[in-house]
Amino acid sequence: MARNEIRDARPGDEIAALLRLPAPVIWDRYAGGRAAAERLLARLVPRPRHTVSFDCCLLALAGGEPVGVLAGYPRREEALRGRRFTTLSLPRLRPRQWPAAWAILRAGDDLRPRQRRDAWYVDSLAVAPTHRRRGVARALLEAAAERARTDGCRAVAIDTDLDNDAAQATYAALGFARGEAIAYEGDRYVPGPGTVGFSRTV
Repeated sequence: MARNEIRDARPGDEIAALLRLPAPVIWDRYAGGRAAAERLLARLVPRPRHTVSFDCCLLALAGGEPVGVLAGYPRREEALRGRRFTTLSLPRLRPRQWPAAWAILRAGDDLRPRQRRDAWYVDSLAVAPTHRRRGVARALLEAAAERARTDGCRAVAIDTDLDNDAAQATYAALGFARGEAIAYEGDRYVPGPGTVGFSRTV
């Protein structure tokens, strides 16, 4: 994928469906179903300074249409962006969703592998099924490395499910080193088997 097909996201980009792809079960349980999850994401993307806002997303384009997205930011922004996500998203949920939402938010903190403080954290990485195995993820991660350097970070960090062998193989092939793994049996809100972190110096 050519470099000129990667750009910063804009408030009007329709990327809700892509942002849901890396964790569809979590998003659906958080919002109350697939349609509700995509509506929630569509409402959140145009709002700045949170974990899935346009201002932290890089897009991969094909024919002018988004086919991949990467949401990331310096780890020093993680707490602020996380709080703003909670503040913006919870009021948009039906009250019956609040127990699931709180459980998922807590589990997200517990299941995030430890990464160096000076890292640029990739919160979400997704490629449309029709464009997988075409170098889209590689191009997005290379763009993330450039962004990390611009933001004064010393590494790019990412995590994935312990049973996601394809993602782990991709990160290893791109020079990411395996880090902390956190096992988790799963519950009614968050499935197992846990997560594993990867990082690469930039």
